[in-house]
Amino acid sequence: MPKEWRARSGLARSRAFAAIPLPLMLILAVIVFAGWHAMRFVSASTGPASQSEAPAEAATTQAPAEAESAISQTEISGLRQQVADLDDEVQQQTLTSMAKSDQIQALQTELMKAQKQVIAAGAGRDDAARQASEMQQRLNANAAELQTVCKALGAAMESSPHRRALESAFAACQNAGPK
Repeated sequence: MPKEWRARSGLARSRAFAAIPLPLMLILAVIVFAGWHAMRFVSASTGPASQSEAPAEAATTQAPAEAESAISQTEISGLRQQVADLDDEVQQQTLTSMAKSDQIQALQTELMKAQKQVIAAGAGRDDAARQASEMQQRLNANAAELQTVCKALGAAMESSPHRRALESAFAACQNAGPK
């Protein structure tokens, strides 16, 4: 078989772990830890501690094997209950995490809306400032034209035979001018 067609040896294992979701990996870790703890407890109860107590027990009475198996069964059931409790806690934390994630997403959506509103308000403000500037320019141009007309009217009033009619227009022009 050509070398380029051979699969790497660790590739299947990494694909298997990549396919396992995180909550299942956590549950598996809890189960492995509980099994390790149970094995350690069983080995500790039958190991060196029980050997040092063996002469004392031999002097009094030996505990029956059934009592030890009953204790082991209660310990196993206790460990199973702990595993179940840890599983429930993991599920609760997962649900809480999902709820917090939804809240964060909702806040991000609101933030995006607020940013769009700020941008729109800024554009509106800029447009209003531009319109105000244009109006100010028109007002200045109109005031300049009015001053030019008033000057022309004043000059025409001196040399015109219709001086009375021009005087009232000149007075109105002076009243309407910039103050």
